[in-house]
Amino acid sequence: MSLPREGVEFMVHNFFNSQPVTGAAIYYLGRILHDWPDEKAVEILKDLIPAMEADSRVLINDMALPYTGVHWWVARVDLQMYTMHGALERNVDQWHTLVERQA
Repeated sequence: MSLPREGVEFMVHNFFNSQPVTGAAIYYLGRILHDWPDEKAVEILKDLIPAMEADSRVLINDMALPYTGVHWWVARVDLQMYTMHGALERNVDQWHTLVERQA
């Protein structure tokens, strides 16, 4: 974990409980949603909505797969996510669909 920065607070949180921080400017999900199948990822995103203000944003930091020519390492990670978690690495269309489902 990096050094503290003014205005940024790192904390542990269970995604499937209510978000304890309300009205944050940014809710950062770094390398989180690729660990979960679509149904659970949508649940994680929906659980943020009650805590958000009109100007709050969700920042999703996950990889977006190309449609063709995926590097072997990325294909391996995708297969691992599927076999270990029933999840996947998503392409841009899959990300759009996922986010639209929670809106």
